[in-house]
Amino acid sequence: MRQVRSIALAAALWVAGSATAQSTNIDFNNQRGVPTAGYAAAGLPGVWNALLGPEGIAESLVGLDGLSITATITQTGAAAIDGFDHPMMDGEVAALMEDRLLSFFPTINLDFEGLDNGL
Repeated sequence: MRQVRSIALAAALWVAGSATAQSTNIDFNNQRGVPTAGYAAAGLPGVWNALLGPEGIAESLVGLDGLSITATITQTGAAAIDGFDHPMMDGEVAALMEDRLLSFFPTINLDFEGLDNGL
């Protein structure tokens, strides 16, 4: 029984160690700005990348710690990034949710390159 527990613990530690990959926060930015690093919209507090949206231009990303990572994001199909004022949103939620990509096409593509492999 002790050997089974040891094998299970070793497997759990191996899985936890191999699951690491880059984590990043991205906000479609306009004049409303990005949330602060303490705002954990997806459960991960950290620095927010401001996607400025020039079509077809690869934008470098930073990780949650604010340091550069190898990943980039490129958007195609959106003509502009716009913002709106929703009366029920304020603070961090407004900074994140009151932005939008505008398109005259049926699709908008967000392409990521250079991400590390995860699990």
